[in-house]
Amino acid sequence: MIRASLFAALMGFLWWQAGDPVGGVVIATTGMASGLIGWLAARERAEGGRA
Repeated sequence: MIRASLFAALMGFLWWQAGDPVGGVVIATTGMASGLIGWLAARERAEGGRA
């Protein structure tokens, strides 16, 4: 999940450099949020929670 977040940040940065800063921010933030949610859910499952 962390790799997915880093990949999303990289893609957002590249999108930004390509000339679309708004699209870059949207890609980076949504991708990183998705990776973070996935990581938290996996951690909760590993600890025996209900996630």
